[in-house]
Amino acid sequence: MVADAVTLLTAAADRALEVGGLRITVRHASRALDLSVADQSSPEVVAHLRLVRAAAHTEQRAFEAAGADIDALQTIADELDDDTLRAEAFRLRGTLSHAAGRMDDARRELGQAVDLLRHADAPEVLARSLRMRGFIEMFGGSLVDAEWFFGEADDLYQSLGDERGLAYIEQHRAWIAFLSGDLDAAHERLRHAADAHARLGDRNGVGWANGLLAFVEFFQGHFAEAEQLASTVGPEAELRGDVWAAAMMNTLLADLRLWQGKLEEAGALAERARTRFKQLNDKFGLVQSLAPLVRSQVALGRNAAAQRSSEELLTLADTANNGPYPLMAVAGAAMHRGNADVAVAMAERAIVEIEAMGGRAFEPKVVLSLGFAQLGRLDDALTTLESIPEQGTDHPFTHAVTALVLAATGAAQRALTHSAAVTDLPGATYLDQVFAYVAAAGACAQLQQPAQAELNAQAAVARALSVGDVVATALATTVFGAITGMTHPAFDEHTSLGTGWTRLVHALVGAPSAQE
Repeated sequence: MVADAVTLLTAAADRALEVGGLRITVRHASRALDLSVADQSSPEVVAHLRLVRAAAHTEQRAFEAAGADIDALQTIADELDDDTLRAEAFRLRGTLSHAAGRMDDARRELGQAVDLLRHADAPEVLARSLRMRGFIEMFGGSLVDAEWFFGEADDLYQSLGDERGLAYIEQHRAWIAFLSGDLDAAHERLRHAADAHARLGDRNGVGWANGLLAFVEFFQGHFAEAEQLASTVGPEAELRGDVWAAAMMNTLLADLRLWQGKLEEAGALAERARTRFKQLNDKFGLVQSLAPLVRSQVALGRNAAAQRSSEELLTLADTANNGPYPLMAVAGAAMHRGNADVAVAMAERAIVEIEAMGGRAFEPKVVLSLGFAQLGRLDDALTTLESIPEQGTDHPFTHAVTALVLAATGAAQRALTHSAAVTDLPGATYLDQVFAYVAAAGACAQLQQPAQAELNAQAAVARALSVGDVVATALATTVFGAITGMTHPAFDEHTSLGTGWTRLVHALVGAPSAQE
């Protein structure tokens, strides 16, 4: 009876792990392990249960419990002198190290797993190890190397007829497309992967695919679609016991609320996600949650809190392998505040790291261009805009910053064209709109159109006031005053405008209109 119970519980744990039921996996595997002691089950049975439970613990970021199971698996592998089991222990250890942010350890341990499995007759295990080895390269590593590992794993899954493995490969390749800036390819691959996982009954796979798809929709400016996905994926992840995925959806909702202009709500959601990632000791998630948090703090004028968040991000950039993401967050916050020196320095560092990975991202280049403009380095600002990857040239943020830079150089008519494009594109944020109105105000002043200049300045003030962004309000009211010679009722002398913005305002209203 006990042996039958172990067999049935093992099968139930396997199935629960396949479909992403992490809490159920741990419960069934733990019961089976307890019974295995009483029944003196074979070491192979115990090893399998340890492997399954370690995988679930790792997904739940229960690092100590996962480590204990992996140590026990390693001991059994040595007792049996079984290289496949040793490789599984190394694979799990590498996955655990990756989840804990120890990237060098993860590479080494997964590399050991792959080396062992190349001499074993276990193609399915080798494919899984290759897939995980490629996965970690997407985070602070090489996208080219990641694709190489995925390609080898893909061949093995094809030969095995493993649809589930192939669906995960397509999902990972969507990550590569996303990090390379090809959002359309990422979108298509994620749709295919989600459909395949759903057909196979893999809720965990569906959740991961749709979770990333929500971020893709967000970056494409499809805010309603992103919110719908996040609102579905988050609660489902909670039910599966996947706290990390649920916290990531809180982060995405914080991003959405931030750019919808709901600053207090954005800050609260970001702080909630940050707390959960701290509890999980997950550095990657912590960076993602700090990004909307620091921007909401800047917008609300909470400068001391924003400084602390920026310092935390820089610490994560310098002490953990988090790629360019913390640098991008600090650069964006500094640009927003008008701290141009920091914005330029951090954006340049982020670009170097992105290019070293083999990725392409337009956002740090747009931030860098505006930072140069805030420093008065207008030629550098224009040159940077010309280097923006094609996929970013028609983005609202790009048009808004291009309008500001062109207006500052006296190219008033071209500035107005880019300013108008912001309102015509979906996904324009409130800050894109403020920038566009400010640029249009400066351009109209240069073209000797005072009434239109004042209307655009008023529109910038109204948009900034509608969300409560004190920096954007200070920028808009300062432009209004410079154009009209009057103090706007919303002007607050206690809110200091960053020196970068002050310098750019002078360029906007002082630049003579150039012949175009």
